[in-house]
Amino acid sequence: MKWLSESFKIIFDENKEALQVIGHAADVTQEKESEKRYKESEKNTELFLNSIQIILFW
Repeated sequence: MKWLSESFKIIFDENKEALQVIGHAADVTQEKESEKRYKESEKNTELFLNSIQIILFW
């Protein structure tokens, strides 16, 4: 699966008729995968720290 980020702008004339569409699309798959790994790591760290607290306070 690929992730895309896109942005478009429509240029209008004085009669509010579209003259031009300017756009940009970028592959952000690597950024999304990095974000997913970071969130998983953060979740695992939280689970680990919570388990330490249980051990320390029992």
